[in-house]
Amino acid sequence: MRFSIPAHAVVVDVFGGLGNQMFQYAAGKALAKRLCCDLRINAAGLSADALREYSLGCFALPDPVEALAPESGNQNGNHGSQRNIHRGLRKVFRRLLAKNATDGLVSEPSFHYWDGIEGIASPGVRLHGYWQSPRYFAHFESQLRKLFTFADMSVRARQLADTIKSAPSVGIHVRRRDYLNPEVAAVHGSCSPDYYHKAYALIRGLCPECRVFVFSDDVPAAKQLFDAWPNAHFVEGHTQEEDMYLISSCSYHIIANSSFSWWGAWLAGDGSRQVVAPRAWFTPAHLRTKNTTDLFPPSWILV
Repeated sequence: MRFSIPAHAVVVDVFGGLGNQMFQYAAGKALAKRLCCDLRINAAGLSADALREYSLGCFALPDPVEALAPESGNQNGNHGSQRNIHRGLRKVFRRLLAKNATDGLVSEPSFHYWDGIEGIASPGVRLHGYWQSPRYFAHFESQLRKLFTFADMSVRARQLADTIKSAPSVGIHVRRRDYLNPEVAAVHGSCSPDYYHKAYALIRGLCPECRVFVFSDDVPAAKQLFDAWPNAHFVEGHTQEEDMYLISSCSYHIIANSSFSWWGAWLAGDGSRQVVAPRAWFTPAHLRTKNTTDLFPPSWILV
């Protein structure tokens, strides 16, 4: 079975969590707009991942979602650790790409921005990769923010967003659960308490009166870090889409080494007065093999 890449469209593979899928969509949509063609979203790879699902449905995107690759993997969810799931998913893709590759396949060659994408001059291509750099959609930012408007937020979430916007606020993201898996931690690591304290001191210097809103997938652990901070409010009981929406409502941002909070800060646009991000996006061993320079907008402060 061969991949069918439409001659009149750009196809983008989506996999991973919400933040990963947003980067992939953004790169694909920006390329499709530059080439004046349609975008099609290929979500087939998610069928091999028991921990992830198609997550872009929280936005009213105009692009069709398809499954261009054969489904593969255990559909019963018994896949072992998350690391093994992602390793298996990547192996599936490599086998499929090697067997069914066409001239239209464009695989991301590195973590940092690849300027070869600028040389793509016609549709009929399929993007496969993470594409984690705002440079891939630098010419498309205002349109992308409109596309990434959350379609359905609860009344409770919208009321909290109004409260957050009513006075200067700093949104802090703490990512813990999946990053505590030893094999995942060996790649990503977790932001240290020292990072958060340094970042908060910096924000306090810019905005002493800022209220603190803490977002986390492990609120009890986050409370151990920040419970003593003045004006701290721990946000609980919302969906991941609502958390990202609420993060984007804040005036200042202290993000984790996570594409999820990266997007929460980026979506704030002109409403964000300052973003602080961790310089150590990966563990030291993996930072030696990845160039993260293009991951951060120039105005963000790295700590």
